[in-house]
Amino acid sequence: MLVVTHELNLASQFATSLVLLNEGKVACEGSAELVLSPASLKPIYGEGLTFGTMTFRGCETPAERPFVLPWRRGEG
Repeated sequence: MLVVTHELNLASQFATSLVLLNEGKVACEGSAELVLSPASLKPIYGEGLTFGTMTFRGCETPAERPFVLPWRRGEG
């Protein structure tokens, strides 16, 4: 199944493989851990991101998955 979304954290929770596009070109592809990493996202979105991991619980075994938030720590 192919799903196109701008919701990075939703993709992280459900997808087995991600493709990150930037200006219509593939910028990165692979696991959520690879694609939702600072090295992959900061060149596209800039420095205003906070990265972490969260345990997602669903029908299958709970999994630690990366998440990204669009702000810096310490800012109001």
